[in-house]
Formats: sequence, C-alpha cells, structure tokens
Amino acid sequence: MTSFFFSSENIAQTVTIFLHFVIAGIGAIVASILRLIDSTAEIGDVLVWVFKIIPTYSLTNGIMYQSLKDTLAVLRPSTKVDDLDINAMGGDILLLCMHGVFWTLILIMIEARVFRKLDGLFNICRGKKIPPKTDLKLDEDVIEEENRVEAANKDNMKVRVNKFRKTYDRIFKKPFLAVEKTTFGLDYGECFALLGVNGAGKTTTFKSLTGEITPTSGDITINGMNIESSFAKVRKLIGYCPQHDAIFDLMTVEEHLQYYARIKGIRKDIRDSLVEKQIREMNLEEHRKKPAGTLSGGNKRKLSVAMCVIGNPPIILLDEPSAGMDPEARRFMWSVVAKISQQRKKSAVILTTHSMEEAEALSTKMGIMVKGGIFRCFGSS
Repeated sequence: MTSFFFSSENIAQTVTIFLHFVIAGIGAIVASILRLIDSTAEIGDVLVWVFKIIPTYSLTNGIMYQSLKDTLAVLRPSTKVDDLDINAMGGDILLLCMHGVFWTLILIMIEARVFRKLDGLFNICRGKKIPPKTDLKLDEDVIEEENRVEAANKDNMKVRVNKFRKTYDRIFKKPFLAVEKTTFGLDYGECFALLGVNGAGKTTTFKSLTGEITPTSGDITINGMNIESSFAKVRKLIGYCPQHDAIFDLMTVEEHLQYYARIKGIRKDIRDSLVEKQIREMNLEEHRKKPAGTLSGGNKRKLSVAMCVIGNPPIILLDEPSAGMDPEARRFMWSVVAKISQQRKKSAVILTTHSMEEAEALSTKMGIMVKGGIFRCFGSS
C-alpha cells in the first residue's frame, strides 16, 4: 500500500526497508530493553503498543517477547501472563491478522479508485491557488478547435478533451501549473500528434487520458463516458504504450502478448492467431522465445507497441513509441500504426513525439504545446 506514495521504485524500496528495519527491528529491541529497566518500564509498555502500527513490528516484537519473557517475569513478576494473552504474543498475533485484513481492504479501495472521488473536494481549493489565465493569445486554429469541441455532442466524439487544466500542489512551494487550457477532439480514423519540448505538459495530458491523474478542472470523455466516473468501462477501450517499457524481463515476447491478450478479454479461440499476427506485423518472429529483458531497446519498444495494439482497441495512446528504434524499425512501426488508424478507421490514435518527421508520417492533425500547457498551434503539418 505504501508504494502508492512514491513515483520511483528505488526510493520506495529504500524507504520501505528503512521504515521496517528501524521501527520493526531496532524499535522492538529498544522497547524491550526499556521494559526491563524500572525507571523506563512504563515508557516501554506504551511504545510496545505504539509501534504496532507497523505490521512487521508485531512479528519482531513477538520474537523479542519469547526471548525476554523469562527475564521480564523475574524483574517484573506482575507482567507474567500466558503466551497468548493480549499483553503478550496474543496481541501481536491478533494485530497481524487485523493488519492483513485492513491493508488488503485499503489496497483494493485504492485499485478501485474509491479515494479518487475525494480529489474533487480539493480541486476547488487547488484551482483558486493559481487563477486561470485570461490573457492567452491563442492562434485562430486553436480557438476554432475549442469552439468545435465545445459545440460537439460528447456522445458522438470518440475522444473529447475540453478545457483540461492541471495544477500540482507542492509542499513548502507554490503550486505548479502543468497544463493551462487544453482542448481537442478525435474520431475514428484520426491520428493526433502531441508535440512539444520536455516539460510542456504532454505527459500530464497523457496521464489524464489514462486516468492516472485527476483534472483540476475541465472534462475528458472517451466514447461519451467520463474518464473519472466511468473508468472501469473506459479502460477496456484503451490501448496504452507508455514512455518507459512496462515489460517483465523474464517473460518471453510471446508470453507477453498472450498475457495482455488475456487481460484485454480476447476470446480464447482467436487469441493465438492474434498473437501470431502481432508478432509478424511487428517483425518479432526471431525474438518470440527470447526473454524480454534480453531484447534491444528498439525491440522492447516494438513489443510495447504490439501489447498496446493487440485486439485493435478503439483508443490507442502512444507515448514516444519510436524512441530507441533504428530508422528501418521506425518506418515499419509507422506503417503498422497508420494501418490501424487511417486505413481501418476503427481506432483513434494519440501519440507524443519529439520527431516532426514521425508526426508528419502518422498524424492527420497535430498540436504544438508550449511550456505552461497551452497549444500554440493546431492543425495539419
């Protein structure tokens, strides 16, 4: 559960190990020693219960009690109780069971996005900290797109991002404005390229489309469904290729595609043929049995794109899909994405890229975002 407080797995691992080692390990030793000294016995008795907030402490304290109970009984005869008493190991066992149930429920609630609904209570306050800019000098094409999306029926537009704004609260610092006012709409058969320098707000916009972050204001709908209130339905329509490859090093290429095909609910009778098709289309035949961790950077990106588009999801999100690919592989990947979006006309594709060449090759329209999360240009190349 605590992993949700961190964005880096290295920091999460370090802090979590430190937390459990210091409080569960050293804390149990300190509390046990304090209970053996007359002048600090009461403090030790209190600390034993305070530290039990940490699950691993209950385990360590139970072991420490078994080691010191005879000494404790001699020095403090009043503490001599049965091993399964609430003030002995019984309390540790009970709390371990309670911890297991409680934190599992919290984890399920986080995954079910229950706490996301509370964000709305704070969004009003967040929005007031940085008032919306009123002096934006927008290009005519940008204003025209805003008017088109505003007037459109959200049920008819496949992807609709209307006046999306995101600010981040920061401890001891002023809030950070990531995206000011982003508006665009897409239908099947269209490919939209989101361009801009690092820090312009492209990734924030992408995270909002995948439901990873909550908009401070504005609304985002996929097939007429609000991405916040109907995410359980929306997520089934989305294929996502993240900027950093979300692969398992020890699983083979074929196993990855089988795994994601099952997650996406593809029927068993057509699953093998679709996996075979993706391996062939992404030119991964000779790597099908290789562990993904041994692939080159370019082939990892191919695998990520293949996992994204398997099953032809109606909404495809590609975050710098060709990063690390050689020119030949990049051209090959472009032809696959173009076929899905423009030739079949059964999907809407949104991609971020730093390559103008890639944007021109794939997109039917593009938007150039500048720092502050504002579209400077919108339209064809």
